[in-house]
Amino acid sequence: MKLERKKQLFAGYIHYWLVKLKLHKKYIVTVGVDRRINCRAITTQLDGKHYTINFNPKNLCSENMILHVCLHELNHLLHTWKGRAEDHEYFAEYNALKMAKEHYPKQYRRMVNRTIKEIKGGISSKIHIVGYLQALKQLGEWKD
Repeated sequence: MKLERKKQLFAGYIHYWLVKLKLHKKYIVTVGVDRRINCRAITTQLDGKHYTINFNPKNLCSENMILHVCLHELNHLLHTWKGRAEDHEYFAEYNALKMAKEHYPKQYRRMVNRTIKEIKGGISSKIHIVGYLQALKQLGEWKD
């Protein structure tokens, strides 16, 4: 997938869900490309109302993955920025998958499988793995 298409999809999903969740009334969110980040995307709070969501296009290879990452990052805006990092990742992943199950049921299984693969393969950081595992357990998607 070409860079321009990735940008279109990422910005489109972010914008759509900012409006659907009414976050556009609460926050100013800038979407950008940053090839330096060592992950798919990162949400950064600049101040109380301003956020950036930057993504690394080389780490996003499909529309399903872009949608999953967008839902995850947007859920960081719905959670308090206080507390344990594991709790932030749990909240973001749980709600991203829950939203996908409701709004994108055909995409949901691939998202769950990707999250399981990241946990089992140790692809993500320990903080992410703990949060993702908790989210999958709560959704009934983790088989011990």
